[in-house]
This record gives sequence, structure tokens and C-alpha cells, in this order.
Amino acid sequence: MKLEEIIEQYLKVYYGGFIGFETKHVTNFTKTLMKYKRFNLPGYETEYLDKESLFPPGEINIGVRDETVRRGTNVYQDTLMDIAAFTMKLGGETLKRTLREIMVKIRKDADAAVEDVTNMMNELESYKVRCREAENKIDNLEKEKKIAEERIISLENDVIKLQELEKNKKTSEISTSSKQTKSHDRRRKTKKKKSSTQEIKKGKITEIPVETTSDDYLEKHFAERSRDLKFYDFPAHWKDTEIYESLNQMEL
Repeated sequence: MKLEEIIEQYLKVYYGGFIGFETKHVTNFTKTLMKYKRFNLPGYETEYLDKESLFPPGEINIGVRDETVRRGTNVYQDTLMDIAAFTMKLGGETLKRTLREIMVKIRKDADAAVEDVTNMMNELESYKVRCREAENKIDNLEKEKKIAEERIISLENDVIKLQELEKNKKTSEISTSSKQTKSHDRRRKTKKKKSSTQEIKKGKITEIPVETTSDDYLEKHFAERSRDLKFYDFPAHWKDTEIYESLNQMEL
């Protein structure tokens, strides 16, 4: 609401205090003038106005009356002045009620404003508390995030280590399998070599162990028996049976 509208609203309240003024007061003033007698202002104020401490009944010492004029000299003038003084006091009383109403409204508005401000302050404090709680939650979440990231890095490192271990394990298994295969092949070759070299004894062919070429059983057992013929003079492509037959012929 605009200021002018507010002023007009309270002016209406002020003027409303004079409603019925003619009926209540002007008739009494007229009777006094017609009778040409002095108006009893103190008694009239006591009857129609509220008691106040600013001016006593019948008095309004603010320079309204002409102090140079002696009261009682002119009854009409004195009566008209009393009527004016009463009207002023009636207006003051109306203004007092208007101001009281204004002050009450202002106080109510102020109380409402204070309550609003108080509520806003309380709400602000509540927001601050929630903000601090939110900040604490954010800090905790940041810490949890950091811990989670560190765990992820640790798990990734563990996965890399496991992959390396698995890779090394496979490499070791392949190496072991290769060694086992080579060892098995060597055993098979050794076994084959043992089975191909035989000992001739009393007309029987028996298997002899072979360690090195220099320890060949044929050279050890038959070198002395073949005086003019050495074991190494036999052709390399001869079989054991052919060597055996050749030795038998030499003995004969």
C-alpha cells in the first residue's frame, strides 16, 4: 500500500471521530448562546471527553486564547472560544485514538517483522547446520573416494602380480615339461643304445650296459683274442652278428 493511501486511511479514522458532532454538541452550544449565558466548558469536557493530563478541563494553554481580552466582557465571544477549545480537544482526542491505532498496527507489524526475522535467522542457522553437515558428508565421501581409489589401485596391482605369477608358472611348466621330454628322449636313446650293444658269451647274446664309447665291451673282450685284427678295423656298418661270425672264423 502506498504512503498516500495509508495517510488517507488514517485521516478517515480522524474525521470519523467527529461523526454526530452537530447532534451532540452544536445544539448545546446554540442553546447557550440563545440564553446568553456563560458556557460551562470544564463540566462539558468532563462529560464528553476522556480525562487527560496534558490540559486540565476548561483550559488549553497553548496561546489559543487572547490573553489581552478579559473574559466575561463579551459572552458571545467567550462562548464561541469555549466551543472552539472543546472542538480542538475533541480533535486531539480523536487524533490520540488514531495515533494509538497506528502505533498498535506498527507494533503488530514490527512484531510480525521481528518474528519473520527471527524465523529467518532460525532458518538460516538451520541451513548453516545442514550446510556443515553436508560439508562433513562431502569430506567423508571424499575420504571414502580416496580410500576406494587406493583400493582399486591396490587390486589392480594385485591382478598384475597374479598375471605375472600365472605367466611365470606357465613358463616354468613349459620349461619343466621340455626338460622332462628331453630327459625322456635321452633315456629312450640310452635304452635303445643298450639294446643295440650286446655281449657275446657262451653262444648267447645278452644285453650289456654302455657308459662311453671308450668302454665298449667289444674292445675290452675281443682285443686280445684278435691278435692281428683290432676291433676298430671292422667296418662300421657291420652288425654284431657279422662281427661274431668273423671272430669265430679267426679262432678256427
